[in-house]
Amino acid sequence: MRVINVSENQLKADELRNHISESFSDNFSRTLRSRLIGVSKCGRWAFTQETEGEYELRFEPAIDIQKRPVYSIHTAFFGV
Repeated sequence: MRVINVSENQLKADELRNHISESFSDNFSRTLRSRLIGVSKCGRWAFTQETEGEYELRFEPAIDIQKRPVYSIHTAFFGV
């Protein structure tokens, strides 16, 4: 189980809010690309949606929105 300091998580959420609507490399997406849709008010959750990939793949982007932990999306955007 991962324990995260609340203020650390809030800083990551605030940083992500500056990147809403940007796409990023996403290993959990069928197309390997997603777009950040938003971040929850509490700062614990980020909402993403698959976008078209950079590579010729046979998968179409899903239209559903995924709810994922902020630290996971922050790592996808900025690395460690």
